[in-house]
Amino acid sequence: MDRILHDANNAQRILKLTADTMLLVDRHGVCVDIEPHCDLWFLQENILLGKNIFELLPEYTKERVMPIFQTVLEEQRSISKNFKLVLKDEIFYFKCLMFPYDGMVLCQYRDITQRSNVKRRLEQANLTLRAIQKIAQIGQWAYNTNQNIFHYLGYTGVLCEESVQNLAIEKYVELIVEEDRQSFIEWCHVNEKELNMESISYRVRLNGEIFYMRIQTYLREERPDGSFNIEGYIQNITDIQHRRNDINTLTHAINNAKESIFAARPDGTIIFANRRFLYNHGISENEDISQLKIYNVAADMPTQEAWNERCKDVIHGGSSNFVAHHPSKINRDILAYEGTMYNVTNDSGEESYWSFAHDISERIRYEAQIKRLNQIMDTTINNLPAGRSIMISGTFTETGRLITAIFTRTILSVRMTSISTRLSWQRRRDRRIFKWPPAEKVCTGRWKERTGTET
Repeated sequence: MDRILHDANNAQRILKLTADTMLLVDRHGVCVDIEPHCDLWFLQENILLGKNIFELLPEYTKERVMPIFQTVLEEQRSISKNFKLVLKDEIFYFKCLMFPYDGMVLCQYRDITQRSNVKRRLEQANLTLRAIQKIAQIGQWAYNTNQNIFHYLGYTGVLCEESVQNLAIEKYVELIVEEDRQSFIEWCHVNEKELNMESISYRVRLNGEIFYMRIQTYLREERPDGSFNIEGYIQNITDIQHRRNDINTLTHAINNAKESIFAARPDGTIIFANRRFLYNHGISENEDISQLKIYNVAADMPTQEAWNERCKDVIHGGSSNFVAHHPSKINRDILAYEGTMYNVTNDSGEESYWSFAHDISERIRYEAQIKRLNQIMDTTINNLPAGRSIMISGTFTETGRLITAIFTRTILSVRMTSISTRLSWQRRRDRRIFKWPPAEKVCTGRWKERTGTET
């Protein structure tokens, strides 16, 4: 058998194919010989041969190479070290193997720039991942089906630390809130049979405090002994769940409020409506409101132009008040709404308008009744006989008693809450039958009705 690799005649050829760039450097740093095996511009004979390489190296690299070079000369031993080299705004990484050689140093240059760049990217990605895990309170876990030991590390704040922690799976299950244990156990059994990437949420009770956790599998690997290594992520979602509970509470309060509340996009598409709004406009709670336009629902805004006019009154990020007369197409008992509309922009930059309105029909009816009473009083006073003095020498005349009685009865009628009583008073007024009390009794508040003369 030919020993090709041991044949000296093949040494040069093999060296060119496999060897790194070789530099022979004397104790003063001068390159006395070079055998380049790369096309890097700074490793060519015309650049290095006969030159002091330490004078050519950047200061950063020189400070790190020279001590190693001196150690090789003094201790006559080989040393391998990685270095960074910056030339013409380019960054190179190389491994330098230094060997003592007849009072000089044989330097073997091996370019590792590509490998170092990949390593640095991986390290950066790992640092980024850890930063994200800290913020999101995520940890990693591993479990072997034969050992029944739960290994975990990370930043969940619940049992997890940066170093690996170990806990028997039975002990971990005991920490889970009783109502959630069965679903966790079933999830573990599914993962033992096959890779299950569906996450589940459960609660853990630790030191008297409840934590909400979410767990997911990303790897299931069979071992030579027939067992399986299962790995995945675990996240502390307590803060998320608390905020979700707060949102649910707020949504429940808004949905059951007495006010009529809706939200719509600038084009009029309804994106939210509470129960009062749905009821007032005859919309089923099961109906897909995203298919509805507000100007097709609300009677006070029958066109898109009317909706646009309402929106124009609301400054960006602000609010405006409005009164909407006869807002419902199906409920004519609602005379008017009084409300406020807000302009809101969410985190995605999407703009919407939120309307909060309450029914003011009762107030309008009451104000109408007061207005009618005022008209009645104006008509009565205008029809009084002319030329009567209201007060003569400190005593009330018949006209004075009349005005006093009308004023007193007006105050009483305003305070009445019974509609039937007010209607009775109106019928008596229509028949123009009045029983005027003596003025002095009206002033004291004690009087009995008697028949008066017609006016």
